[in-house]
Amino acid sequence: MEYVIIAILVLGFAAVIFQMRKNTKPQDAESFSLLNQNIQGIQTRIDKTTESLNARLDNASRVIGDVNKELGQVKEMGRNMRSAATLGSK
Repeated sequence: MEYVIIAILVLGFAAVIFQMRKNTKPQDAESFSLLNQNIQGIQTRIDKTTESLNARLDNASRVIGDVNKELGQVKEMGRNMRSAATLGSK
């Protein structure tokens, strides 16, 4: 009699565990789907941010190039002024 009760309890626990596992699989699939959607959303935002940063860096590079060009012209003017001053003082 004791063995029968133990067998019924073991079968009952097995049935409960089986039912719990059966019920969690769709939830896991839904959770993975939601997680995948979140990751895709984050990836989209990262891509947009990267595009924005690249555009800013391109613009900054262009501005720095223009500043260097202007600085070169100012240096050349300074050299010409020194040359003129040297020639004028002779």
